[in-house]
Parts: sequence; C-alpha cells; structure tokens
Amino acid sequence: MSALEGGMGREWVSLIRAGVKNPLAVIAGFSTGKYTSYSISGLTAETPSVQPAFAGQPYDQLLATVAGASVFKGNVLELGAIMRGPFHDPAPSYYVFAFNRGAGASQGATFASRPGITPDALVTLTVGPYGSSATGTITDLTTHSTQAIPSSSIEIRGPVVRVFLKTAQLPSRGWPLQKYRFTFWTQTQPGNNISTVASFAPESSMIPIGVLKSVSATH
Repeated sequence: MSALEGGMGREWVSLIRAGVKNPLAVIAGFSTGKYTSYSISGLTAETPSVQPAFAGQPYDQLLATVAGASVFKGNVLELGAIMRGPFHDPAPSYYVFAFNRGAGASQGATFASRPGITPDALVTLTVGPYGSSATGTITDLTTHSTQAIPSSSIEIRGPVVRVFLKTAQLPSRGWPLQKYRFTFWTQTQPGNNISTVASFAPESSMIPIGVLKSVSATH
C-alpha cells in the first residue's frame, strides 16, 4: 500500500506499470488459481510454496511471494523480496539473488535439479534471528572474489528485504546490463545443498533484470 500511495517501493509500481498491461487482471488470476507464478523483466510473483527437496522448517520468512532486481536512476541496482510473513525465525536465514552476467553457462547449474539456474554471481543476505540484523556479500563465481555489502545498504521491514547496490559492483562477464538475468532463493544454510533451500522465485529459471533509469529508487 505504501508503494501504491507513492511511498517506499513506488519505483516497483512504475516497473509493473511499464511491464504489465492490466495488473488487476494478474491479481485476479492469482485469486482464481489461473496463475501460481507471473514474471516480467525485473520482477516475479509466486504463490508461496516449499520446494520439494527442502528438509527444514518452512517458516513464513523463508517462503518468497515476490522477488525483484532492477536498475533505477543513477545506476542503482535495487534487489528486493517479499516473504509470506515477517522475520520471526529464531535461527539465521539466507536470501540469495543470483545473477547471470554472461558467464553463467560456463559455471553450470548451482543445483542439479534446476538446470535453468546458472549464475555467475551471488548476492547473499544473512538475516539474524527474528530479523535482528542483516549483512551481505557479493560473490563473483568467475573470480571467486567476495566483497562485503555495508549494512546501511540493506533494509528489513516486516516481510520485506531490500538491498541497494551500484551496477559497477556486478560488472559484465560478456553481456550488456540490460541482458543480465536473475533468480532468487531462500536458505537455512548457505551453499549448494538444495535440501537447505526453502523456496525459489522463479521456481526453476532465471529472468531478465529490469532497467528503468528514469525512476529513482526509494529507501
């Protein structure tokens, strides 16, 4: 509601309006069961569900309903996700925005059962128990280098987590910025063991990031 009224997150409303001809019809489609997922460049919405191989406790904060990655004014790359519920898990949890900047095919699939997810960079957010803290890292899988994300660039509000980067922090590995692709998943432990992954968004693929440089990101 804040976003629709011009507050925090209004840039995503601009992205939706640019990419969806009839947003109300899409919402109705989720209500009737016509859709369980819907994606445009930069944003995906899912009916929250636990992926079948998950071996942990499916807390609401691990079940993704919306995930987005888009470039806004000033080359700000905003990443955001909405969970089914707020951060009430008594253990740390992990939120991964995975990117293919052009070298994903050579890196291969992160999870054997998801061959369509082939990132070459990971933005990993670690959220402390009950949402008490948040830290982040950017890992370049082509160079195996890691850079820390300042805590001031990460926000947690209710069921929403967001992080603000500069596009220069994810340099190209062969593709222009507008061709980058992304996906999102949640975990109880970092790594490539799919039994620790609670949910994906999208479920088994990577989608193009959004680019809307005429609109400013809002903290």
